[in-house]
Amino acid sequence: MSDNLTNTSLLCVKQPDRRQQKLPVANERRSGIDRRITPRYIEQINQDIYAPFIRHDAVEATPLSILPPIDKVEEISDCVKEKNYPKAVGIVLLLANSFKKDIDELIGAEKDISTIFRTKKPLYEDHQIPHSFTKGTFIEKLDKRFFFSKFDKTLYDTHIGQFILNKIGMIDYDKVLSGLNNKSKAHIYKIKVLGTKSAEIIGRTFLRIPILGGVTMFLLDIPQINKENNHKKQILKSTISISMITFGGAFLGAVGAYYPPLGLIGAGIGALLGNIIAKKINNEL
Repeated sequence: MSDNLTNTSLLCVKQPDRRQQKLPVANERRSGIDRRITPRYIEQINQDIYAPFIRHDAVEATPLSILPPIDKVEEISDCVKEKNYPKAVGIVLLLANSFKKDIDELIGAEKDISTIFRTKKPLYEDHQIPHSFTKGTFIEKLDKRFFFSKFDKTLYDTHIGQFILNKIGMIDYDKVLSGLNNKSKAHIYKIKVLGTKSAEIIGRTFLRIPILGGVTMFLLDIPQINKENNHKKQILKSTISISMITFGGAFLGAVGAYYPPLGLIGAGIGALLGNIIAKKINNEL
């Protein structure tokens, strides 16, 4: 009896290798005994196994992990110079919306640094918590009415994201419980992409890019697009700017996050470099 329970528990925690299933990574189908294994049951098994390691102060990442405040301040300055006041106001509102969560992340980074000095050993994290545009922000309070969380997905969750990862060598993924949200007590999970090193790093990068963040930044550019005579050219410039800043911050942040708290530093440097590169490209258009 106990042996059967152990085997079932192992089945719940470790997902089958998709190479044997011959299914796309984005799809999950269950058959046989696995049909009786509900997501709630899997969640309970994971909670029992990882309970001793759960962080009750775990922090879910927000858009400003990708676009750090220092870069947003520079962007506000650029908007004022260009007299693009609607976008400047919009960025200020984004900063205010995520202010408390950004402070929590800085406090978390300070704790990581204290742990490193105390133990005299570097921290290492090979899993990535998916970033969110709404969780932990003021917008989350409106979710029951507007259902923002339904659309709050990362690039990793999209078909194009999974397609790219499959092409560069993603085989499977490992999903484990990271901690609990202080207020809602909701579970916070972290993911590691299994396969080639390129797939692992790009997978971490995609997990740090919330789609709603990019959409919001593009919407803030609409007033400036309408001002320009050549709308297509301005749309191209906006797309380049948003893409370079977002991907630069997400990529260097993902690399740095292997050794906390370098993820925040990497995200800041990446976003600033992305902004510089975007400006040079746009000046040539």
